[in-house]
Amino acid sequence: MQSYELDKEKYVQTIKLCELTNDLKILGAGDLTEIGEKGINLSGGQKARVSLARAVYADREIYLMDDPISALDASVRQKIIENVIFGKLKEKTRILVTHAIDFLHMADKIFIMEKGRIVSQGGYKELMAAEDATLANLVKINKLNNDNIVKSKDEAVEVVEEGNQSPSTKSTSSTASAKFQDIA
Repeated sequence: MQSYELDKEKYVQTIKLCELTNDLKILGAGDLTEIGEKGINLSGGQKARVSLARAVYADREIYLMDDPISALDASVRQKIIENVIFGKLKEKTRILVTHAIDFLHMADKIFIMEKGRIVSQGGYKELMAAEDATLANLVKINKLNNDNIVKSKDEAVEVVEEGNQSPSTKSTSSTASAKFQDIA
């Protein structure tokens, strides 16, 4: 692993971009907190953001990301997508493998994979209009899943308001994965 001379301004900007400011405040020794083996003392979202921050700080020309947003809550995920992937790294080549298809409309090129093979590729509009409707079907499934999650959360609130024990929420997810690439 390459070591870097600390650039304080770049470091602080990276921490902010990767939404780590509040996390550092709650860690005992802040950014000097020793991270246990395999990040045992961090949540999944914190691990993902620390890894992303390390990559952003390295300032490379090509970024290969394996679903760094999967463990993030919706608001943090939106900020990471906007501020890092399509913000700070906008002039870089970014290849992002993800199941989160909500951001595909922002990609330059999309590769849809099933069982390890590319089944469709192209731009968002092109794939949405394609005869095989692979992307259109994924978007439809994603919308249905999101609607079900919202309904489950609404039902959970109703259950709590009615005085029942505890709300139960269920989430579903589509099984197909999508890969997209932005080329600067």
